[in-house]
Amino acid sequence: MTKVFNQLTLRDKLLLFAIIPLTSLIILASCRVHELINDYQAIEHEKITINIVKQVTAAIDASANEQNIEQPRKIAAVPSFASLSIQQNRTYKATSTLINSQFVQQLLASGTITHSQKIDIENRLAQIKVLNDKLIHIKVSANNHDAIHTIYQSLYEELFILLNQLKTQLRYIRQARHIMTY
Repeated sequence: MTKVFNQLTLRDKLLLFAIIPLTSLIILASCRVHELINDYQAIEHEKITINIVKQVTAAIDASANEQNIEQPRKIAAVPSFASLSIQQNRTYKATSTLINSQFVQQLLASGTITHSQKIDIENRLAQIKVLNDKLIHIKVSANNHDAIHTIYQSLYEELFILLNQLKTQLRYIRQARHIMTY
């Protein structure tokens, strides 16, 4: 190695000494760029998940408000159809917004979740859609408060399970980002 180095001209030696630090700087810079890209993707995934969490909580709030309006009707048998109708529309809209959300589509299309997580979220959303449709149809067709209460409970359970899945993903993203920084 020293024999080859001694045969180099001064110009070649200076060029070699300039290239080695530049190469190491390029390698370090590309590693940093790779870290920043990973951080950006994690932040984007986190932003999408947070927006879905907001939509889930909006659906939970709308459903809770609807159930609170429904309860006095059950107890006092005093119809408050106008407020109930408005709240039913809000609940249906909040749940439909969640199901048809661009954020949900982005999350499902991204490669950041596993196939099993994707299937779980799709199944949960399908179940929420079925329960929401059932809730609308049972109110139109009958005045069966026990069935309505059961559907509310099922809807809450599905929404809270989805919420917990999303929170778990957020926790996982934050832990992964924390590990990558060290």
